[in-house]
Amino acid sequence: MCSERKESMFFPAIGGRDNDVDALIMLLSAEHRTVAANVAALYEDGGDAAILEERLDALGMLLKTHGRREERHLF
Repeated sequence: MCSERKESMFFPAIGGRDNDVDALIMLLSAEHRTVAANVAALYEDGGDAAILEERLDALGMLLKTHGRREERHLF
């Protein structure tokens, strides 16, 4: 499920019932914005290979952590 669909349909459907779930929704939404910003920044420095590698590693770790959080705590 893409982040836009989750944020526009799924999150509102499950939100507002439990404070812990609401906090998780806020965290996951923030992570979606961070992922989008990191993807947009991948080539900001003209494609420098070392910087690109660092950014890809950081993005990979963020996606791994985010995916696990969604799977373990939301679904």
